[in-house]
Amino acid sequence: MIGEIKEVKHTEEQKAALSHIYGPSRIIACAGSGKTTVLTDKILRVIEEGIAQPFQILALTFTNKAAQNMKERVIRKLQGEVDEHELQISTFHSFGYDIIRENSLLMGLDTNVRLIGRAESWQLLYEIFDDFVFHKVKIGLNIGGFLDHLLDYILDLKDHLIDFETYEKFIIRRPQEIAAFPSDALGKEEEEVFEKQKELLQVYQGYEEIKFRNNYIDHGDQIMLPVRLFRERPAILARYQNRFPFIFVDEYQDTNIAQAELVYLLAGQSKNVTVVGDDDQGIYGWRGATIQNFLHFGDAPLFGPGEVKDFRIQSNFRSGQRIIDVASRTVEANLQRVKKIPQAYHRDQRSEVYAFVRDSFAQEMGQVAHQIRKLVAEQGYGYRDIAVLCRRKLFELISEVFNREGIPYELIGDRSFFYRPEILDAISWLRLTRDPNHGISLVRILQGERFKICDRDIFFLAQQAQESTPKSSLEAERRQTLSL
Repeated sequence: MIGEIKEVKHTEEQKAALSHIYGPSRIIACAGSGKTTVLTDKILRVIEEGIAQPFQILALTFTNKAAQNMKERVIRKLQGEVDEHELQISTFHSFGYDIIRENSLLMGLDTNVRLIGRAESWQLLYEIFDDFVFHKVKIGLNIGGFLDHLLDYILDLKDHLIDFETYEKFIIRRPQEIAAFPSDALGKEEEEVFEKQKELLQVYQGYEEIKFRNNYIDHGDQIMLPVRLFRERPAILARYQNRFPFIFVDEYQDTNIAQAELVYLLAGQSKNVTVVGDDDQGIYGWRGATIQNFLHFGDAPLFGPGEVKDFRIQSNFRSGQRIIDVASRTVEANLQRVKKIPQAYHRDQRSEVYAFVRDSFAQEMGQVAHQIRKLVAEQGYGYRDIAVLCRRKLFELISEVFNREGIPYELIGDRSFFYRPEILDAISWLRLTRDPNHGISLVRILQGERFKICDRDIFFLAQQAQESTPKSSLEAERRQTLSL
């Protein structure tokens, strides 16, 4: 018997959201309203009241840290009477990978299927690049950047559940669709786009084939392959539906097409699915996420009219009312959003908003530095109480100002150090000491300040090296590489 959970004080809005157990629900949560806490407490209620066992609950989120925090909170609240491995609280991609490993043979993969990262995916494209023929697609001089774009294109297709077979059918069918239009209906631009899509088909095909031969899956496969499995094999889908009669999804505004479809499929039997999110915080459209999944959750064919129950939690525990009002006015002009009326939970919390405009970034940062010194000297704040939010590309400029003004600071999220030319050069030299045949590192050193060898000469040297190397040596090197 699981120990009794200590009573937690909730707002009336939170209580209403927690009271709905059976059937689909959407929790519309303002910033700072404790949406993840509400989701976690709803999971706890389902377990505590004996409605479901811990292993019958599936909770999905987007980062390993968020998943781990949620899992630790549940275990802590249940006073350690639930084993960590009983709880299926994970990221979408981790859960998808579990499904693939459990059903790899049904997907035509071996049981030792391996997930590869972006760097290895890029390397696969690089290995087969010479097999491609491009007439319409412009390659340019930067082959590495071009391969990056190709990989982004493939992963974006997978996020929209467009596998190679679907893409191929589109290419085959498209000329017939074009022929149905009047001759003057489509311009040269549409024809050119289609010709480029035909050329990209060979890339998708080649990439999938080499990946399949090596028993690899990539980031996009982690969601697309389980969705395809569930669509093609209803019995397998039913097994997972029975395993997880309760589903909870955090940050639903950040889901893409494939992730939303995975949720709909899994929830298709019980429909006991709770999604939490804030469409105003949907900032990941650049990586395939769409707030439409959250806005139109109740319109999915899975649900009947009015079947999805909406709950709003609008008390902000984080900010004062003035800050909330300014933020609200900033987003309320958006046409595609759910209307909310956020209110500060602590009505007496002090909050001030200042706006100032300067002629240059240097003057702007000078004003910021002045405000920081004023807060520390006159209002008793410490430097650790103050945060400056900005784009990563401004880190270096802001650092210069703070160094000059004697303001101590810590950069969070700064990875630029490892991308400085001198650091990349040092890493390349170190790689070459371990592996003299590491091509990328060798090219970087040869093209650097010390040797300054151009692309044309690099290409010529590479050809000469390949032609002058005996086949027996190449074969020996290949065997040695395979044995590592």
